[in-house]
Amino acid sequence: MKLLLTFLAFAMLLGILYAVARRLKPQEQKDDGSLPYVLRKPFLSDAERDFLPALEAAVAQISEGKGRVYVQVQLSRLICVETGAHERQRWHNRIDRKSVDFVVTDSLLVPRIAVELDDRSHEREDRVRRDGFAERALADAGVRLVRVRVRGGYDVGELVALLAR
Repeated sequence: MKLLLTFLAFAMLLGILYAVARRLKPQEQKDDGSLPYVLRKPFLSDAERDFLPALEAAVAQISEGKGRVYVQVQLSRLICVETGAHERQRWHNRIDRKSVDFVVTDSLLVPRIAVELDDRSHEREDRVRRDGFAERALADAGVRLVRVRVRGGYDVGELVALLAR
């Protein structure tokens, strides 16, 4: 029994050492020389893909064809923390790795409107807090956040009115 316990402890130690060694020197390539990346599919959810043409048509109308729509934009690419702000890194961490579904820019590619397509997940308490923070952060930076409820179809005229407010 003592020999079995010693063997198990030794095997566990070897496993831990192996895991630590792999972490310290990660393998950069797979055995065939390729990198460990694959295409993320789908890029947009079905609801986002269904909504995009209507949003693009609405933006074309309100911007006379000069506005653009971008998808899945990170908040940290839209807004940043003021230089010299107290606890700058903490504020940056609040927007890091968060994104909005769509961003509408003007003809100079300045972000003007962020659009969130709200499905049932936006009713969860954690999402309500996250969405409220994102809306406030974007508003303070001068970007309006528009929420659109997911549905079966979208009326371009309604979207024009919503975006033009």
